[in-house]
Amino acid sequence: MSAFPSFGQQNAGMGQSDRVAAVQALVALSRSSDFLNRQDAGVAFARLADSEIAATRLRELILDPEDTSVTRTTLEALTRRGDEIGLAIIATALTSADDNHADWVASGVADGLAMSESARRQTLGICQQLEDRRSRATQRGVLALRAMLADAGPIH
Repeated sequence: MSAFPSFGQQNAGMGQSDRVAAVQALVALSRSSDFLNRQDAGVAFARLADSEIAATRLRELILDPEDTSVTRTTLEALTRRGDEIGLAIIATALTSADDNHADWVASGVADGLAMSESARRQTLGICQQLEDRRSRATQRGVLALRAMLADAGPIH
């Protein structure tokens, strides 16, 4: 049994035109000067991360230059997806992260795993799959993400 809820079924009732409209509305919200709006957009975008527009905005929200709470909230939501899509977005953003954001990435991912050892192991397994199938840039981010998870040690 998965340590994560089934994500694919959560969006099953949403039609393609509804998804496009939601992504378009969230783009505007994600560009708000209010950090709470950007946090909300990051969480909502995580549910729509299979859209390239959403994935692009998620990478930008992870590296939010104004408020690291946006970074952390977005990371938690992406980590909770428990799938390759969310982790690939995180890994790609990590390749552009400065040291400060990299620290927040580690915290956000740990929070997203809810301190569960089984979720950490599952995430490491997904990272291994990503490392085998993604571009070299994403592979560097995956290696950094795996190192963060390994440094976290056993979670109780």
